[in-house]
Amino acid sequence: MEPKSKNSSSEIDIASANSYIMKGLENVMKQNSNMAISDFSQAIELNPQSEEAYSFRAAEYRKTYNWDKAIFDYSRAIDLKKSDGNYTSRGCAYIMVEKYKEARDDLETALRINKDNDEAIQSLALLESIGY
Repeated sequence: MEPKSKNSSSEIDIASANSYIMKGLENVMKQNSNMAISDFSQAIELNPQSEEAYSFRAAEYRKTYNWDKAIFDYSRAIDLKKSDGNYTSRGCAYIMVEKYKEARDDLETALRINKDNDEAIQSLALLESIGY
């Protein structure tokens, strides 16, 4: 009879990272962005391949108007998983720092992934209304 294998270190790290993501989401619900950012940062430290942790932390940076950090995290999330939501969110953050070409590129990419993305459609309309 073979001994039962123990969980690998990476499985434990991923489980712990997911636990921090859940704690972060609880803090989002409590409107405690600083604690949520800390929880998502802990999740990223444990599992640097967690697209969700980067995306959630970016959303909290967006809420606190920390556009450069939001853009950085959305970029990392996109590197891990190309989703219309991450492209849209990064595009909206680009608008806030007046990087309109980058914003347009991201919003158009989001619409290529999901033509029904209302936020991307509305944000592109906003860009067009200001001449971009």
